[in-house]
This record gives sequence, C-alpha cells and structure tokens, in this order.
Amino acid sequence: MFAKNLTESAWWNGWKIPHQKKNLVPLAAEVEQLLRDVVRLSAKLTEQNIELPDDIPSLPRELSYWVASNLAGVALEQQAMLEMQDTAARLEREAEILTSTRNHLAARTVLKDTLKS
Repeated sequence: MFAKNLTESAWWNGWKIPHQKKNLVPLAAEVEQLLRDVVRLSAKLTEQNIELPDDIPSLPRELSYWVASNLAGVALEQQAMLEMQDTAARLEREAEILTSTRNHLAARTVLKDTLKS
C-alpha cells in the first residue's frame, strides 16, 4: 500500500520513479570484471601492487554507486553518474568508461612490453 501511494504521490508531484524491468546482474558482473581488468592493467603498467577491496558491493544498484563514487577523473562526469536515478543507465555509462579505460591501458601495456624487449 505504501509503495502504491508513493508512486501515485510521485506521479502527481511530477517526479519520475524509474521501474527496473531488466535483470541488471549480468551488466553489474560486466562492470565488476571491467573494473578488475582496469586495476590489473594499472598495476602492471605502474609496476605496483594495486588491489580492490574485498567488500565491493555485489548488488547492482550498490555496485553502481560504489563504482561511480570511486572513479577518478572528471568530477562533473562522476557527479552526473551519482545523480542518475536509473541503475541500468549508471551501469551502462560505467561500462563505457571502464571499457575505454581498459582498452587504453591494454594498448599502453603492450607498447611498454614491446619497448622493453
């Protein structure tokens, strides 16, 4: 009853409450793997021991906020992700950023390994 009233109240007040209809677990798993790849490549490139904490959230919504809050870079992009109401959109944006970062780091790692030889 409360959820129905909240939804009706939100509609009347012009708020948009996104309804999550798709399974976000595969997308969250992809984001987590991309994050692990970025950390692994960063560690290899800098020759440092970089590890992720053991307590990374496993639920898609919590993971998406955790990743957004821990991404270094452009503060405006980070803030925009943290303000996103749609978990799927936030995870998709994080996947885009992490994929680009992973590809960049992979290329730099290959170049570094090639120049060492």
